[in-house]
Order: sequence, then structure tokens, then C-alpha cells
Amino acid sequence: MSGKGRDQLPLDLPVEPRFGREDFLVSASNEAAYTAVESWPDWPGPTLALVGPPGSGKSHLGAIWAARARARTVAAAALDRSDPSALVEAGAVLVEDGDAVSAAGEAAFFHLLNLARERGAFVLVTANAAPDLWGVRTR
Repeated sequence: MSGKGRDQLPLDLPVEPRFGREDFLVSASNEAAYTAVESWPDWPGPTLALVGPPGSGKSHLGAIWAARARARTVAAAALDRSDPSALVEAGAVLVEDGDAVSAAGEAAFFHLLNLARERGAFVLVTANAAPDLWGVRTR
């Protein structure tokens, strides 16, 4: 083997995702979601769900909104270990992976949504599936 390829060493450079507004590429497939996020705080209600397949930009849009709204961020799977009152205190909450809320976290999730409405806070939820497919049950 001859040439430059033989003498080159691969470099293991970490790739860190960038979630700034300037790093988001708006396209025909995500324009409605981007517009909805950007319309905050003039949403039609206090809660917005961003639904789409993995890799579609939901977390990136969530990060853009969270920075702008100064929101607290929580994974839906961790809601059962979170204090909804403390989350809502900031006035805005980003719930990542809403469709992954655990059975133990369902009550905390509903409490968070009700508390946000009561206190005039906003909630943005990201998910891979629409809310009616999450299997969440009210008790």
C-alpha cells in the first residue's frame, strides 16, 4: 500500500451536538414545528407537543425554546422523581420524551400539567408518538 492513506492516523474527535437556533435548519418537513415553537408565548394554550420520529429535530427545537423561555428540562421517565411545583416555578418546563413517561410518573405528569395551567406556566413536550398512543391513563 502506498500513498498518503497509509501514513494517516484516524483521529477520534468527539462530535458534540449543537442545539442553538443558528444550528437548526428549517425545511419543509419541520417548518410548522419551528413556527409553533417560535410563536411562544402566543400559543393557543399553555401546552405544546412536538411529535415526530427520532432524529427529526424535536430535542433541538425543545432546546431552542427552553433557552428562550428559560425553561426547566425534565425527562418524562424521571417525572416520578421530580417536584412538579419546583419545575413550574420557572414559568416554563420542557418535558423530553413524553411518550416514555413511566406508570409511576403518570400522576406527576398530570399534576405538572394541571399546576402549569393553574400558575400560568408553559409546557413543551417532545415525543415520538402522539399523546393518545402513550398508554397514559387517568386514575
